Amino acid sequence: MKLTARQISSAEPKEKSCKLADGVGGMDLETSPNGTKSWRLKLMITDKEKRAVLGTYLSLTLAIKQLIILRVFKLNFMTPY
Repeated sequence: MKLTARQISSAEPKEKSCKLADGVGGMDLETSPNGTKSWRLKLMITDKEKRAVLGTYLSLTLAIKQLIILRVFKLNFMTPY
């Protein structure tokens, strides 16, 4: 299930980092204890799992994030996890 703007804005910071799955292969939104919300993408590069930070929620909207993901998958630049 894809995240909505309402779910993201209502996510509260906790003592530890918390991840909200976006429903797109390997994509999630991580909320840190200081309140920062960052988009992260899990990738497999040469059979090793890597995590790429795409940006914060305020600097990267849901629509732009979806376009980035589609472009990465379409170009087959990296294999989604």
